[in-house]
Amino acid sequence: MIKAVLFDLGGTLIRGSDPLDLYEAYGKFLKAYGVSRSLSDIERAFLDVYRKPIIEKILSHGRSFWAEFNLLFLRKLGVRRNVHDLARLLDEEWWNHVEVSLYPDVLPLLDELKLRRLKLGVVTNGVESDIDVILKKVGLEAFFELRVGIDTFGKVKPDRLVFEGCVERLKIPPSEILFVGDSIENDYFGACDVGMNAVLVDRGNKFKGEGFRKVRDLREVLSYL
Repeated sequence: MIKAVLFDLGGTLIRGSDPLDLYEAYGKFLKAYGVSRSLSDIERAFLDVYRKPIIEKILSHGRSFWAEFNLLFLRKLGVRRNVHDLARLLDEEWWNHVEVSLYPDVLPLLDELKLRRLKLGVVTNGVESDIDVILKKVGLEAFFELRVGIDTFGKVKPDRLVFEGCVERLKIPPSEILFVGDSIENDYFGACDVGMNAVLVDRGNKFKGEGFRKVRDLREVLSYL
């Protein structure tokens, strides 16, 4: 019997944090400060830095995580002038350049899960402070008792320590937890590897492989409880 449901955030509950949205937000910020870079250059630099070994290393900087990340990212883009100031400003002004919203199937599902008195959580490869900002922006701050980011356990999904940490905090066996996310590797396999149940969100019907439990509308998750 499922007693808790955990969700990825971007691409699962929230629109506006997909990769293209992020790259476009970076582009708008840079342009505002006189730096012009193509989306392909931004994507390449971001992916060069957003790798597990680098992320886990700079997590030691604590609250200055994004400033450190931005510094590496800007240097990858070849930005040299005022790079430290730009890295700090990018951290401080980020949410002025990014718009987030809920997918229409989110609230109907969350309301039903609350009625069923299930424990709910968010587990994402962002930092805890960003989780709080996003949930407040979209009005979901009251739904989730568990909020896990990359700074919670110092690890990045799909590291099993992230999922094991969730099990420990919930005090519920993994077999009684359902994980819902849009990444096969980070969410689906990451959850399954520690014995959780998993459902893949595939609104665009992109994943054609067999053997996955997947839904195109979050309300279909109810059939897996």
